[in-house]
Amino acid sequence: MQPIEKFIFMIGMMHSGTSWVNDWLGKHPLIYTASETRVLVNLTLVRHGLQAQWGGVRPWYHNPPSLLRSIGEPLLAHADCRNGEPYVLVRHSNMPEYTIKELGEEFPEAYFILIHRDARRILASQKSRNDKRNFQKNIEIHQKKMSLIIEGKLPTNTMVLKYTDLVTKSSEMSRQITQFLEIDHHCDIDVNNKINVDLGRDEDCWKSILSREEQKKCEEMNRALEFLGYEI
Repeated sequence: MQPIEKFIFMIGMMHSGTSWVNDWLGKHPLIYTASETRVLVNLTLVRHGLQAQWGGVRPWYHNPPSLLRSIGEPLLAHADCRNGEPYVLVRHSNMPEYTIKELGEEFPEAYFILIHRDARRILASQKSRNDKRNFQKNIEIHQKKMSLIIEGKLPTNTMVLKYTDLVTKSSEMSRQITQFLEIDHHCDIDVNNKINVDLGRDEDCWKSILSREEQKKCEEMNRALEFLGYEI
């Protein structure tokens, strides 16, 4: 079995296109996709004492040296599943900010792809899907994700992408991503194959989906949204 040369971590805001881009990259002959996994997130929660155990993990897993690499890497490798692909792509669309920091420290040679989207549009998507999570809590989650980008709290080898650019400039963005990963360009992103991002709706549909009260609450995100290039 060919050893893993590098990990690619696909992270981003919810409903921002991580599944869509993950599927596209998974078509590359050099990349094995480990799909969405909570392995590294849960291991980090254990390390920080925020979760007593993970999926039956015994107490001796708590805080050993280089936890993420020694335990996370073999789990993510899926050695029996790979067909020799040297890159392993791991997607997690709702990764806590401290996990991203630690992944960067434990895997300094890894590539990170972070996708962001207008948080108001995401909130509208969640509402249309009858998401029961607290609206204000979701705003706080999106604020933290945007702060990572604005304050530069990302691993060195990170590519930040905007969802709307992936849709409107798919061919150009496809080539930029493969160039960033230092692999040959295999095909363009298929804009007709978007997953979990609300097909057929405009990006500003949040104006008609969110109530006036909800839109008012969203104003606390205005500074971050404007910084990332979204209209206020």
